Amino acid sequence: AESAFEKCVDDLRAAERTAEELRARVAAGDSRERDQGDQARALMLQAECSELRAKVEKRNREVRELNQMLKAWEAMRHSKDQQIAQLVERCRKFEEEAADKARAIDAMRSRLGRGDRRHSDAHGPGASDGAGSVGSVSFNRTPRRSPT
Repeated sequence: AESAFEKCVDDLRAAERTAEELRARVAAGDSRERDQGDQARALMLQAECSELRAKVEKRNREVRELNQMLKAWEAMRHSKDQQIAQLVERCRKFEEEAADKARAIDAMRSRLGRGDRRHSDAHGPGASDGAGSVGSVSFNRTPRRSPT
């Protein structure tokens, strides 16, 4: 499409030069150039110039429209890239929070497990007065803050 456009522009320029040369000869009063054949040729070249100008203008409009579409597409893609980056960041934070919670749960379970052994060692095997239940365990640690 680009080379066809350039060829069209080149043809337009060549036709305009030829038309100008003929107009100059006619205006100079050269009697042999004033016959009807040359005038008809000049008119045909002018018509060809007009047609080629119209084609060039049409191509220019098409190029402008395509450039506008490309800019809109690039803006949309940039926006989508930002949304994807934000979603990836949110996922990363959720994964970190889930890992922190999993570590906290594992720590609680291990404390509960140690508490059961100490309690059963102190009161003998099979003692069950609520030791190891969630309500009976006291956590004297400050709560861990989320990184968000």
